Amino acid sequence: RRSNYINEVRKDVDEILLLDVGDTLPLFNPEFTRKTITYNAFISLKAMDMMGYDAMNVGESDLILGEKFLQEKSKNLKFPLISSNIVYKSKSELFFKPYMIKTMKNGLKVGIIGVTNERYVINSKNLDVVSNKEMTARSVEAIRGHVDLVIVLGHIGLPYSVDLANAVGGIDIILSGHWDTETQEPV
Repeated sequence: RRSNYINEVRKDVDEILLLDVGDTLPLFNPEFTRKTITYNAFISLKAMDMMGYDAMNVGESDLILGEKFLQEKSKNLKFPLISSNIVYKSKSELFFKPYMIKTMKNGLKVGIIGVTNERYVINSKNLDVVSNKEMTARSVEAIRGHVDLVIVLGHIGLPYSVDLANAVGGIDIILSGHWDTETQEPV
């Protein structure tokens, strides 16, 4: 269904930017084996690749299968997995690329930053989530002079997205996820 919808949209517009805010991969289900969950996650990533996604932010549920799985499976994707605030605990070094820059056909340069809420618990011995405001601000500062538009893929929830928008200048759009609020209107 998603692929059909995307293909229909592509008929009407010259170019689209296809982004995901995170928690894309199948969540743990006690009825599924680890092998089934891993296979479903792999299929989800391949399907996104085939549909032409431009970037995927990593949410806390995406990390359930572990950092090794994400590293291995993302190597062959045409789109990056990004996060500006998931770091190695031991080094405080970023685990994913913090952002990407996409030049559209019309020449518009779009900076896309990934961020996850540091309040979320991730089940990892090696990784941690640090301040979304601080790390988003660093990424905005790094790319603002090189792009026309800054989009944050905020897997932080709507109230935290509003807070981030008020705290960090230079953001044009925040696409917000991980919140049980359905809003059809931009905030």
